Amino acid sequence: MARGEGVYLDHCVGCHGISGDGRGAAAARLLTKPRDFRQGTFKFRSTAPGWPPTDDDLMRVTTQGIPYTSMQPYGDLPVEDRLAVVQYIKTFSRRWRGAPAPAVLPLPAEPSDARTPDGVEKGRVAYGRGMCKQCHGVAGDAKGVMAHALIDDWGAHTRPADFTLGMFKSGPRRIDAVRTIITGLSGTAMVSFADVLDDGEAWYLVAYLCSLARPIETREHLAALLLARDYPDEFARHVGAPTPENARDLALRGSDIDAEKQCVKCHSVGSMPARRSNDWHVAHFADPRSVVPLSRMPAFPSLFDADGALNADGLATIAYIQATALPDPRSIGSEY
Repeated sequence: MARGEGVYLDHCVGCHGISGDGRGAAAARLLTKPRDFRQGTFKFRSTAPGWPPTDDDLMRVTTQGIPYTSMQPYGDLPVEDRLAVVQYIKTFSRRWRGAPAPAVLPLPAEPSDARTPDGVEKGRVAYGRGMCKQCHGVAGDAKGVMAHALIDDWGAHTRPADFTLGMFKSGPRRIDAVRTIITGLSGTAMVSFADVLDDGEAWYLVAYLCSLARPIETREHLAALLLARDYPDEFARHVGAPTPENARDLALRGSDIDAEKQCVKCHSVGSMPARRSNDWHVAHFADPRSVVPLSRMPAFPSLFDADGALNADGLATIAYIQATALPDPRSIGSEY
């Protein structure tokens, strides 16, 4: 376990904490709270509700991360390190001690018409019948009537997925979204719909969800949309609406701040990968060592108001960083 512990201390402890309780130094500033490994409850699984994930499930999340959250991908680590840290993470919970290996829940085959207009229409019907709009909204923009009242098993507010952004947290393929619909997300309001949908109907539903993605032409606009989603009050106060024009101006302002603070002395443009979420950057600017224990970067209090909220310069700086690193939004979802 020594190797896994070393990987955990180098890469995971800042968010998940030394004891795996999800209360690392950065946790308080993160919008999606880090998993408490002691509970043995994980959202993304291939197993039936109530069962822990398989090693392959934990490896998949470790490798690809969870898009638009502070859980970054670690696919650049050696596979031996990732396998080791998966085993170490399991030591925090009693759920794996002497328990049988969890069985994978079989998924339905994709119907031949799932990616046709008829398939999308069948998915629209399933979206209504499953009452998905209650949380995800009529337009799939995460603005359903229940969206602000969703609480997870640990008492934290959770946000439903925004399908208009064109990316699923569970992974880059349609089958990843199908798996979520069938298994549910443990510890959250997203229950399993295996008993609600007919065989194969989850594929139609995913086809409809893919059709809800809005046209986003530039990285700057995508960065602004994500910032407005994550920090709506601050964005509205300092920027206004996340229009393409405001997004362009915000990123340009961030570029000026980057030059003024001479960030290029340590960071090259585009060197910060898109795996870093907005809240990760907020935590990093407020207290660099909370997310990077050996960081030499100073804190940047000038990016925050007196109450600790992001100010206009903070929003602009993060918008610029994200605009240099996010994938081309016109290509998002192309692998679906």
